[in-house]
Amino acid sequence: MAIALFAILAIIIVTPTVSRFSAQQHELRAVRAELESVQQHTRELEVEKALWNDPDYVRAQARVRLGYVVPGQRLFVGADPNEGTAQEQLEERVATVNRERRANTPWYVTGWDSITIAGNSVDGQLDNPDEAPMYTPPTPQPEGEAPEDAATPAPGIAPAPDTAPAPGTVPAADTDPAPDTAPAPEGE
Repeated sequence: MAIALFAILAIIIVTPTVSRFSAQQHELRAVRAELESVQQHTRELEVEKALWNDPDYVRAQARVRLGYVVPGQRLFVGADPNEGTAQEQLEERVATVNRERRANTPWYVTGWDSITIAGNSVDGQLDNPDEAPMYTPPTPQPEGEAPEDAATPAPGIAPAPDTAPAPGTVPAADTDPAPDTAPAPEGE
């Protein structure tokens, strides 16, 4: 019985130590693999750096990547008909960029953008398909200048008291009620 108890106690003590040792060995292997990968990448970058110090390599890359030529040379660029026209390639690139941008944009930014552009039409004006009345704030006039249409008041507004009413109109605010529309006495 004492031997069984001793064996159980030894297992309880050794098991966490062995599992910790195994986990650390696994982590050590992963770190060594990452170190080897980083060292390989460093060697590749050093080789590329040495290439970029060579003037002939720089000229070749400028010719291939940017289309540069030495004065006196001609550059011929061939177009592949299978790739489409330049306009089609541009539209495809724009669509790809927009898809990637939309995929990388957080949902709350997209939602806010939707709220801020709601009601705007393509030309930037407010879209009002039902022709609902909309308030447009008045434009401030410089001091001393009258509005462009100062001679004609807005509909439903009486002219100012210092001006005479337009011919054929009846002043609305300054007239007394007609005798037949006078209020009736209360006793009747």
